[in-house]
Amino acid sequence: MIAVLLLTHFLLNHINKYNKRFYFEKGKEEGKMKILELNPYERPRERLKRLGVHLLPLRELLAILLSTGNKEKSALEQASEILRRFPSLEELEKATLYEMTQLNGIGEAKACKIKAALALARRLVWKEAMEKTRITGPQDVFEYCLPWIAYQEKEIFLALALNGKHRILRVFEIAKGTLLSCPVHPREVFRPLIREGSVAFIVAHNHPSSGDPEPSPEDKEITKRLKEGGELLGIPLLDHVIIGAHKYISLSAQGLL
Repeated sequence: MIAVLLLTHFLLNHINKYNKRFYFEKGKEEGKMKILELNPYERPRERLKRLGVHLLPLRELLAILLSTGNKEKSALEQASEILRRFPSLEELEKATLYEMTQLNGIGEAKACKIKAALALARRLVWKEAMEKTRITGPQDVFEYCLPWIAYQEKEIFLALALNGKHRILRVFEIAKGTLLSCPVHPREVFRPLIREGSVAFIVAHNHPSSGDPEPSPEDKEITKRLKEGGELLGIPLLDHVIIGAHKYISLSAQGLL
């Protein structure tokens, strides 16, 4: 009888160890392991320290941002769920806080942390671009402004303050409108330009609804008014660039300035 009990105990223990190993490997394959269950060298934060930030996949970078999971899902699982819902950085950047918080385990704090990280990255890109950028034509304006207003769902009107060498002193977001329009008054454009000591300026805005950068009658009218105001103030308007879906139109190149 004792021998039977010992054999039963041995078999049950062996089966339990097998099951643990099976579910460990299965969980690893499916990305459903708790981070603490991973080999320390395979945890996202340790991999970042060992390999560097540039070699980590987006899922692991998101998991590091999230820091912790909840009772149901690890940070890695939550990161995977975020990327299933928003498969690219562009879609993630466009996502609202409300949309993010509809995901299991993603509260306002985590959603805000993700949005803040994306905003910091974008500002770094702008800063580096501004330090290098000397505006020589509409292509420069397009490349500089695209990170600022790409993926926006509303029209945004920007004014680029330039020095005497046509380097960007500062960029001002003059107005944010609706999906279809963005009303702008000249005084709102010139006030920050004068304060910044601008020698010249360029304006740019997007057409998020159609993606077609063809200027509307309103675009032509505000361009005319800004040109006239700039001539009076001694701050000439060099161009108005309208940005669509990865293409642009320069009103200066079209002879409308």
